[in-house]
Amino acid sequence: MRFKYREEIISFDQTVMSVAEARTIKKFTGFGLKPFSEGLQNGDPDSIVAMLYLAYRRSGRAVQWNDFDEWNLNEIEALTDEVPAIVDAPDEGGEGGDPNPVAVAAVESGTPRSD
Repeated sequence: MRFKYREEIISFDQTVMSVAEARTIKKFTGFGLKPFSEGLQNGDPDSIVAMLYLAYRRSGRAVQWNDFDEWNLNEIEALTDEVPAIVDAPDEGGEGGDPNPVAVAAVESGTPRSD
C-alpha cells in the first residue's frame, strides 16, 4: 500500500507488525488489526493517522499523534502501483482468504529501521 502526501511517498508494508505497534493502533484508534485495515480502506481518519504515525516513527522521526491534525485528508492520495496484499490460507471453497490485516508503515524517503 502506497500513499502520497504532497511530494512525499509513504509506503505501508502489510506483512510485519510489532506488538508495540499494534498496541499503539489500539490505544489511539480503539481498533484491532482487522478493523484498522478496513478503516484504511474506508477512509477512517484515525486509521489514516495511525498509518502516518507509524510510518514516520519507523523512519526515525519523533512525531506525536496530533502532529497530523492539520493535514488535509483530501491531499492524501492512494497510489495505484500497489503490490497485492499477502492473503490468509485458502478457505474451504479453495478461494484465497481475506487480505492480511496486519499493516506496518515505512516512509520511503526516511531512515530505515535498525531492528
